[in-house]
Amino acid sequence: MYGDNTLVVYFPVEQKSFDRAKRDVSIWEQVENIAQMQYYWADNQVSATVTFGPEEAKDIPRILELYESRLKSVSFLPLQDHNYPQAPYQEMPGEAYFQAVAHLKPLNFRALNTDEAQDMFCDGETCVVERPERFPEPQEFEFVKEVETKVTQTPTGS
Repeated sequence: MYGDNTLVVYFPVEQKSFDRAKRDVSIWEQVENIAQMQYYWADNQVSATVTFGPEEAKDIPRILELYESRLKSVSFLPLQDHNYPQAPYQEMPGEAYFQAVAHLKPLNFRALNTDEAQDMFCDGETCVVERPERFPEPQEFEFVKEVETKVTQTPTGS
């Protein structure tokens, strides 16, 4: 399905406080949630995939018409029979979840490259990337301790 240098990563997630499963949230509610995130939270496009049951497929043209001014982009994916072996947000039976969690290893961030790069422009299959100059190492400064001042009061005479 993929080349030899491709890795597929997934994150097993257990959420005990969910009131409903993905299959219990209607296509209309999902799209409205995305539109509100787009309006109130994002300063650009919200990336989202809306899942739908067979009975909701007929609503997609109407949804696109009603939300065309509120969404920049949206993807639709059938809940079942979609032929995507690595579809986003798949439900896992309990035992599959525990097997996946058992294979997790601690994260090692020491080897992580945190140097930032900014894409300047892309032309065809190549992009020009300018790397920022290295910033000097932070310097340590000694802090001056405040001198404690004691005020002594002398009793006033009568």
